Amino acid sequence: MATLLVNSNVNAYTIIAGLLVTATIYKIIKDSRTSLPPGPRGIPVLGNIFNTSPYRPLWVQFKEFGQYYGSDIICLKFFGTTVIIANSLKATSELFVKRGTIYSNKPVLPLIKLVSFEWPFPMSQYNDETWKAGRKLFRQEMEGNRSLLRPEEELASRKLLKRLLEAPEQFHKLLRHMAGELILSTTYGMDVLPENDPNINRAEQVIKDISDAFNPGLFLVSMLPILKRLPSIKRKTEEWKKLSYDLRDLPFEWLKKTVADGTYRPSVGSRSLAELRDRGETPDDMARLADILGTMFAAGSDTTVSSLLSFFLVMAMNPEILRKGQAAIDSVTGGKRLPTFADRDDLPYVEAIAKEVLRWNPVGPIGSPHATSQDDVYNGWMIPKGSIVIGNTWAILRDENLYGPETDKFIPERFLNVDGSLNLTIPDTDVAFGYGRRACPGKSMATDSIWITIALLLSTFDIRAKKGQVFAKDGALYSQELISRPLPFECIIEPRSDSARALINESV
Repeated sequence: MATLLVNSNVNAYTIIAGLLVTATIYKIIKDSRTSLPPGPRGIPVLGNIFNTSPYRPLWVQFKEFGQYYGSDIICLKFFGTTVIIANSLKATSELFVKRGTIYSNKPVLPLIKLVSFEWPFPMSQYNDETWKAGRKLFRQEMEGNRSLLRPEEELASRKLLKRLLEAPEQFHKLLRHMAGELILSTTYGMDVLPENDPNINRAEQVIKDISDAFNPGLFLVSMLPILKRLPSIKRKTEEWKKLSYDLRDLPFEWLKKTVADGTYRPSVGSRSLAELRDRGETPDDMARLADILGTMFAAGSDTTVSSLLSFFLVMAMNPEILRKGQAAIDSVTGGKRLPTFADRDDLPYVEAIAKEVLRWNPVGPIGSPHATSQDDVYNGWMIPKGSIVIGNTWAILRDENLYGPETDKFIPERFLNVDGSLNLTIPDTDVAFGYGRRACPGKSMATDSIWITIALLLSTFDIRAKKGQVFAKDGALYSQELISRPLPFECIIEPRSDSARALINESV
């Protein structure tokens, strides 16, 4: 009997030990298959905050981390938050597009709250009412009414030509004015002052504040609540709050007044108010519409301004590309008229220039952050629920496997076939406008405005560097903010000929 009990105990211990070993092995295998993506080792609490340099662009450092670890996604930790960086088109397509239901939430960003910019509808969570209404209105107006917007885009660009004749050295300011005038007109039916328009200036300041908010000092302020109580920080946040809400509310109140007294001009806003009135508006509807129209205004001009500044820069740096673009325009117009949208299909080289402007140094080098709604696994790496996931747009648009050799150089021909037609096998530059269900819904308006402005500038102006002017390498030409623009530069802008000057004067 004793022997039987001993044997029974041994068997029991053996079974238990076997189960423990099996469970341990299973856990090891499971963990090895679902561990976090590779990344630099951080320190407790602060995570990887000291693994990145404030003196080099984050997007470049993220790409280098990916190359070092041999992975197209990497993991960083900041104050306990998991941040996943996707450095390839394959990864962003898989995560943000194919698995969009998991990767379309918006993280809670203390920095955005700090600058009181929580109201734009892209800050809403996936599928909440404001988000759905905003996406619907953008699709309806920017895509469905694209033909209605193009005449306004063309007119705004022609006005820019006239102003450049008068003050070419102010091209930075004139581009901001053109973009602001266009978006205020299409969104609210609002005319603007010839210069120093308060609404345009307000939008410019808000965009700058958001970009500045991501500097290391304010990042720490947003993550450490006690610092927000400092008098200097409190004063600044109050300024930001007033500026942000004035940006949204003042044009909307003006719109409501003009619709009420019948003095309005047809616009996205007037059509939307009429629709709300017909179905019976509620206070929530009105607040939601104010948010959506304010989003159009705030976001509508920045891509256009930054991209066109890049155009002036690269034309001054590459006179041979300017001449090719001018020759392409002349072959269609004969130099006797200005190009229009009707000429677009006949101008593949101009299309290639516009695409290369968006690719070479994108306005948003790092995409807008997404958040995961559940645990997920990509290539054997665990991406936990609640992670912040960001596409490295700059790295994708510099990928030589996608865009050919020398992606650091501005080469429009990379988008063309040998016969000069558009090469449709080359990936488009859509990632410059975000990813998946969080991609910018105003992309078509932005690309149309950029294209027609480039075509009109090529047809009428010479753009060149000043005598003896030397440009730095491209990495030193752009700001390191999350909304990236060329650093201040000068160039010479002159009409191509007397006939070009006459065409400009006759155009508006």
